Amino acid sequence: MKNGYIRVNLGYNQRDYEHRKIVEDSLNRKLSPCESIHHKNYDKTDNRLENLEILTKSEHARLHKQNGNYLGKL
Repeated sequence: MKNGYIRVNLGYNQRDYEHRKIVEDSLNRKLSPCESIHHKNYDKTDNRLENLEILTKSEHARLHKQNGNYLGKL
């Protein structure tokens, strides 16, 4: 885990966040640099696909800020 997020091994010396991998696998593509994954219920360990949504980085920051869950850099 890192910063409360579950990480997975992708191969030799490669790790990524599980929630990103789940969304990328469901879309059959890599996320773009401007895309963030939001946990709808704010539980960083709940990586069920129905709890994850793609937002732009600015949408994600705005959502957390307006809901009082702003974590700094997202």
